[in-house]
Amino acid sequence: MLQSRTFAGIAIFLFMINLLVMNDVVAYWSPIELDILTKNGKTSPLVNAIVSISESNEFTVRLLSGLFIIGGLAALFYYGKALFGRQDMIVACVFTTSSLLLPQLGKTLSGDAVLFFCQAVIFISNILYVKRPKKVWLLVYNISFFVALMLHFVPALLFASVLWFFLYSKHPQGKRSVSLLPWASPLLAAAILFGFNLPFFPSGYWLDFSVLPFGKYLLLITLGIVPFIPFALAGLKHNFLKFRKKEELSIILLALLMASFVAYSLMFQFVMALMAAKQIKDYEKPYYNHEKTVKLISVLLLIGSFFALAAMMIYAFEYLREPGFRAAILLAAVFWVFNFIAVIGVYAKKVSYAFGGMVMSGLLFTFFAWTQLIPIYESKAAVAKQIIYKVQKEQGTKIAVEEDTRSDALTYYAQQNNIDLVTTDLVDSTDTETIFIGLTKDKTIIANVKAWHTVGVDTSYYLSRNTRPQ
Repeated sequence: MLQSRTFAGIAIFLFMINLLVMNDVVAYWSPIELDILTKNGKTSPLVNAIVSISESNEFTVRLLSGLFIIGGLAALFYYGKALFGRQDMIVACVFTTSSLLLPQLGKTLSGDAVLFFCQAVIFISNILYVKRPKKVWLLVYNISFFVALMLHFVPALLFASVLWFFLYSKHPQGKRSVSLLPWASPLLAAAILFGFNLPFFPSGYWLDFSVLPFGKYLLLITLGIVPFIPFALAGLKHNFLKFRKKEELSIILLALLMASFVAYSLMFQFVMALMAAKQIKDYEKPYYNHEKTVKLISVLLLIGSFFALAAMMIYAFEYLREPGFRAAILLAAVFWVFNFIAVIGVYAKKVSYAFGGMVMSGLLFTFFAWTQLIPIYESKAAVAKQIIYKVQKEQGTKIAVEEDTRSDALTYYAQQNNIDLVTTDLVDSTDTETIFIGLTKDKTIIANVKAWHTVGVDTSYYLSRNTRPQ
């Protein structure tokens, strides 16, 4: 199965479906998307410019993130096959598609996907220039580095600097990287950001060390590689051992690993997938040295995922009741069954079972999460969009909302539909065109000021997320 083009094609097809499915249905309720859409002045102007190209509806806006993810993987495959081997790059890209983190960020509007593309190009151009200095790679490196800095200055600087310094100090031809002029782009970008008073720490990113605590970041990137973590950790162990012997491949992989980890980069998912690909191709061979490691981690993953999935089902029942519980059961069954198949393949030394089970567990978990569980969650989380729909249905032109329940989502959808949003203390009791959002004990009702009849939007979730303590 490692060499099966059919399976690779199926995996990539499912990955593309995962990047697109439900994007037109799910409303804007994530704070990262709303940060960018409301143009609060704290987001990167470059991200705002990219979004403005297709700011017409949820699907087209989110499509950009998916295209940048696909573009980054395509660039890594096309130029990486000469460095790491065509077959290994196919397996690495397929493993990457099964990540539980990458497609989620490729489905939402954020700067992470754009930054992933730029960092992929930075890595490719840096290592290719070290291997064979050409002016084209010098140009590509500096352009991609500059664009990344304008997107998010500090993570881009950390990624490129750590990568450059690691290769410079450890790679046999690393001294060539001095000619890349790695200080030119940071100086130019810093001058522009400072001169035009643009943010050095913009919002609009999920993986951002200024807002994401290190513990949560570590949990997220670990969960991302869960489907193929047995071979990924075996690859990590293998490369640390080979690094001591100054093996070139291990130097390159560890350079990318360190740069990605320090910079909170999505490239971490790819480099771990590449390490896993290098390991799984040798797993059936008699001289493979990390069999015990792979088997141990596989069993621990099978047991650990059982309890984690059980906790997910309990959580789904508590917050989404019976429909959420049923959807969570489906997700748990899909992931655990394919993970069990992978464990069988590991112990039977059948790479096709191990590879297929790992990849499908991640791809199908993401697919069913977005087609089964997210729609149920959406019914509670997308209240702002539902409120606007109800207001339009009632032919209202103005919404009166108590100040402590006003949200970015409600503000955005009101602006998009030309509905005025005011606070309740500014409403005239005789105003018949205003839709009033009134409060009850357990939820909000929407009522027409004149008729005072409810129009049935349950906003208990909205209140729990947006009501500020008095």
